[in-house]
Amino acid sequence: MKNDATARKYFALGPNPNVADLSSLVVTVDAYRNFIFGKLDSFDRKISASKYGKDFSAAWKETYVSLRRIETAGRSIQGLETIWKVRSASLIGAMILVVLVMVSITVRLSAWVFYGTFYGALIMLGVSGAMSYLSSRRTNSYLRQHGAEHSADMERIKDFVQQLLNSLSRHFRVSKINPAKYPLGLYNADYNHIRVEKSPGFRRTYEVVIELS
Repeated sequence: MKNDATARKYFALGPNPNVADLSSLVVTVDAYRNFIFGKLDSFDRKISASKYGKDFSAAWKETYVSLRRIETAGRSIQGLETIWKVRSASLIGAMILVVLVMVSITVRLSAWVFYGTFYGALIMLGVSGAMSYLSSRRTNSYLRQHGAEHSADMERIKDFVQQLLNSLSRHFRVSKINPAKYPLGLYNADYNHIRVEKSPGFRRTYEVVIELS
């Protein structure tokens, strides 16, 4: 958890912030702490001082630079992008095969179709798990060697997420919005003002809900 001073900091988001966009931003920025990259430019185009305030805009500009540095470092890890592509493709393949398994049961196709799709889905899930393990090993190896170089960027990213969570928590309380309407899938749960609903499993993320401050 962050210290009490950081836990209390928040941005003045204005009377009508786009909660869906800000929730997506929390998820995207948090993932960068695990070298999982998203589309930053789509957020960068939406964030301005006139829309979200000077403090938020200034903090985003600093964090954006850190995010890009982390992204550049991550893409330098040998084979990491290929691993991600294989992992994503195998996971999609597994989901498709699971659907085919259900179809084969429903319409009573031959046993060969059922067992073929069933074991195919298991293989695809195994490949996805192996790629996740390999990704973690290479990322952890890189961090052991170069982690000190990125500690300030990682800390800035974490602080930005925490302050944005604080801001959303305050906005939900003031506006009487139910936080459960905006669940978040986070790779890290070491933040204040969140409640973990589900631990990582098939999706590899924590399902959390922002707590009211």
